[in-house]
Amino acid sequence: MPHGEAPEPPGRSIGESLTGWLAQRGLAQQRLTERGLGRLDGLAAVVTAWPTAAGDELARHARPIRLVGDVLVVAVDHPALVAELTLGAEMLLERLLSCTDVPTVTGIKVIVRAVPGLE
Repeated sequence: MPHGEAPEPPGRSIGESLTGWLAQRGLAQQRLTERGLGRLDGLAAVVTAWPTAAGDELARHARPIRLVGDVLVVAVDHPALVAELTLGAEMLLERLLSCTDVPTVTGIKVIVRAVPGLE
């Protein structure tokens, strides 16, 4: 820790710490939000709850990658999953919101993308 900087208070989330660190360095919240990184706490909660909400099979092939406004962007490893997730989005959102405290997620956008760690 550089001289003169106070240590992070205990109990602070990674998202809060990272957002504070970026703000100290002049990176605007708007720029982070435009890139889907402005709600790191919410995304961390969604990622943690994802396997429970999505189920093991879907979680092996789909991963939440960012929040853009109130929309969760989910990457899938096969085009057929776009239709499956789009059709089941409402039910998946209900399960996700019951597993986490991110009540402002109102939609899901599904994209096909190779994501490390997906089968």
